[in-house]
Amino acid sequence: MNYEKIHIDEEKTYLIWGLSAVVSIAAATYILSDAFVTGSWGTAGYKQFTSLILFIVGIYGIIRISSPLYHFDLYIEDSMLCIKIQKGEQKPLEVQKIPLDTIRELRIAPHTPRSSNEALFDFTTNYHLLYKDDRTGNFERLINLESESFSLKVKDIRKIIGFLVAHKSDISIPDDQTLFLQQG
Repeated sequence: MNYEKIHIDEEKTYLIWGLSAVVSIAAATYILSDAFVTGSWGTAGYKQFTSLILFIVGIYGIIRISSPLYHFDLYIEDSMLCIKIQKGEQKPLEVQKIPLDTIRELRIAPHTPRSSNEALFDFTTNYHLLYKDDRTGNFERLINLESESFSLKVKDIRKIIGFLVAHKSDISIPDDQTLFLQQG
């Protein structure tokens, strides 16, 4: 593994948006076919309004499917962890910098707290990689995009943790997560 710089690509599938785009455009076409076949084309009837709404949902689904995904480059520069964030092929949105010596602990945490009978790690995509900031004593998101939602695979989280531990060996990871991160 190259420990100078790592590249992480977001991997997200919009299955629900793909399905909704196909179904809503097909339904809108079916509804409008009656107007062309029977010649009952009226001015803004309920069928035309319904099909317009379905076409809008379908087009929005296509836009969601084709929207670019995030790309993250992590590297160390002057004892700072630098995270360059790009969306698609655009110029970098921002470069986040975190002093490497302030990172004491890493942990994976779900976006919403788990109940007592839920698995520690499941197939959802709402996990964050957190680090404990020595300056504040609080856990902060390592990659923070405020209101944006993005997904990282577990193998990418392992890669990030391996990269950070290679540059700062005294970073601690909770025992229940250490076993999980060493798999695969």
